[in-house]
Amino acid sequence: MGIVDLNQQYYYKSYMEDVKKLRKEYSAKLQITTEGRTIDNRKILSFFVGSGSKHILLTAGVHGRESNNTVVLMYLLEEFLCNPKEEYTLCVMPLLNPDGYVIATEGFFAIENGNIQKQIENEETCWQEWKGNARGIDINRNFPSLYWQKKELEQFPGSEEETRALMRVCNRYHFDLYLDFHSRGEEIYYYRQSMDDAYNERQRLLAKKMQQLCGYTLVLPERELDVKTGGGNTVHYTSETFGIPSFTIETMPEDSGFPADVYLQDSIYHQIKELPFVI
Repeated sequence: MGIVDLNQQYYYKSYMEDVKKLRKEYSAKLQITTEGRTIDNRKILSFFVGSGSKHILLTAGVHGRESNNTVVLMYLLEEFLCNPKEEYTLCVMPLLNPDGYVIATEGFFAIENGNIQKQIENEETCWQEWKGNARGIDINRNFPSLYWQKKELEQFPGSEEETRALMRVCNRYHFDLYLDFHSRGEEIYYYRQSMDDAYNERQRLLAKKMQQLCGYTLVLPERELDVKTGGGNTVHYTSETFGIPSFTIETMPEDSGFPADVYLQDSIYHQIKELPFVI
């Protein structure tokens, strides 16, 4: 270890510098792929490591303001590079929404396209609370799913490049488990209203295993889907389309604010570091 550090303000520049260092240090072990580019021309990256038969997909940074999970997954990635588990192959996408991330960590001025910057500056949300991409679209409501609901005039399922980047990865590889890390609440969403009892029972059993590892609360089935906000989540897409075990993991205490407290990163890592290996 030694490239990725926790308990730091992890800017997009920090992330890309660590990407270069990891590529150089672990070139024989690590495959880094550009899965797409954002509307403001930032790379959406995937990291593949390991050669085991159990393929695990991990994502973070779907919402711009949830910045702590990106560096935690980068740290977990480097830890796995140094101490691999032979049974496993990891695909890690630590920053699915880099445009939203730079807005939430640096401000609207960080968007380089002047026209886009002007449009989002007129939004009511302050930059520190920004969740969407540079077009203001919530990526976690943009995936094809049974309960998807239209939110914006130009939006349709998979309308955003960030969404399509994850969809391409899911269509290209078979995964045995998917964990999408968000913030806040220290909770695990496991129930899928759109799936059958057998799927949800497997979800519940795996969620119980994860609860024992991290101490997070299991979200009651009736809270899984808010009809006012609709579907279209990452985990709705992966469960309905591929039938794989898919979980939303909410890190950080419920009373945490934004910008995210960087000194929570170490505790988040120790809470979630074993979750990818529950199967």
